[in-house]
Amino acid sequence: MDNVKNNYKALLMEFEEASQFYQRTGLSRLLAHSLENLERFERLFVNCYSLEELEELQVELETQGLVLA
Repeated sequence: MDNVKNNYKALLMEFEEASQFYQRTGLSRLLAHSLENLERFERLFVNCYSLEELEELQVELETQGLVLA
């Protein structure tokens, strides 16, 4: 599960960087791509585990300052 958490963290950090890039440049392609990656991860996570476990993971990562706003 640590590998799964690390992958999710990386995707959230990628999204944060893409969001900042979009705010600076107005270019949305990178932001859309990172959002698609997050959505794909979350769908697969729910299929393999459960929605409740995804919510628990999100709360855990939120306490570390990683949150999708």
